[in-house]
Amino acid sequence: MSTPIAWAVLIENGIWAGVAALGFAILFNVPLRALFACAACGTAGYLVRSTLVDLGGASVEAATLLSAISVAFLGVASGKRWRAPAPVFIIPGVIPLVPGALAFRTMIGVLTLVTSHAVPDQGLVAETALNLVKTILIVGAIAGGIGVPRLLLRRHRPMT
Repeated sequence: MSTPIAWAVLIENGIWAGVAALGFAILFNVPLRALFACAACGTAGYLVRSTLVDLGGASVEAATLLSAISVAFLGVASGKRWRAPAPVFIIPGVIPLVPGALAFRTMIGVLTLVTSHAVPDQGLVAETALNLVKTILIVGAIAGGIGVPRLLLRRHRPMT
């Protein structure tokens, strides 16, 4: 990914990820003043994950976890800056990280296996199982990454 064209594609895809996050923010009726920050969270999350996978050689699951953590911290900072709850920025920001195509391929594989009257192809079974595990791990990484700032930044109150 050292060529200028590859960097241009990465930045273009990051902008489109921000547009996707912006669309979900509009769908969720986020206030107008906070829309830019939602798009920035989506762009940042996508760029972190893509950079870790392409340049760092990280797995998609680990890169998604680190990306969701960065979106969550950026969302907390944006929430303080615009005086809005952090989930207003975090939820649209992680939308570009959702493994839609992978989940779709998993479901197509499951439907093919279920509706086929012949003996199931072992290659298709293995591919579908692998896609299912990867989808679950990516979704779990998103959920876990969203929760990290809450665990690290929570105020400790005495129990009375």
